[in-house]
Amino acid sequence: MVRGYILFRFEQSARPLHSAGKLDESANVATALASAQNGLAVSERLAGRMEKLGLRRLLDVRKRTERWCLAQGEFSRLALGTADPKTRHARSLMIALNAFVCSGRDEVYEKALARCEEDAPVLGWGCEAEDKLTLPSSRWGLFQTSTNWCHNLPVFASDVMAESIPVNRLRQPHPLHWSALDWGDVRFKDCRGAYSPSPNRPGSRIGPAVS
Repeated sequence: MVRGYILFRFEQSARPLHSAGKLDESANVATALASAQNGLAVSERLAGRMEKLGLRRLLDVRKRTERWCLAQGEFSRLALGTADPKTRHARSLMIALNAFVCSGRDEVYEKALARCEEDAPVLGWGCEAEDKLTLPSSRWGLFQTSTNWCHNLPVFASDVMAESIPVNRLRQPHPLHWSALDWGDVRFKDCRGAYSPSPNRPGSRIGPAVS
């Protein structure tokens, strides 16, 4: 049941999509809090329409940051969302999973990765160079899905296409954690079977992944 809406400011800058620079993070804050609040993430342009529909404003996050948001609630540890505040892609899935959502930058990204469980997916795509997005997630034993252009993921994910494969049939005798790696990393130039310890999770090993 939708209780109301969370108001954010849609970024109108000339910054190219998924590039670094000054961001208005409020769209990501609204997306991250929407699940716990049972609310809609709504931009200023649509706020009047929400009021006419009888939906009340639950929160105004136009001046809030991702750093503030991370400290606000219990987000899922099974997934992390990354998004350019100017894009809408995969946000419905992030909300459905109660995932924290950030732009993939600085210490907020590192803290968000650190709180997730191993083998958790990183949804969407953030606002940095590829290596700055993929290398931190690899160090923490998560994998990149690069789903910044996917729509209706909750609908597609709900369809059972075949019999599920038990996890013990997928695992090797030793724990492998498949993480998306930046191919420029010299440690993984030869990917024909080499695996490396995860620097931030000593008990696990990471290798190249295909998405």
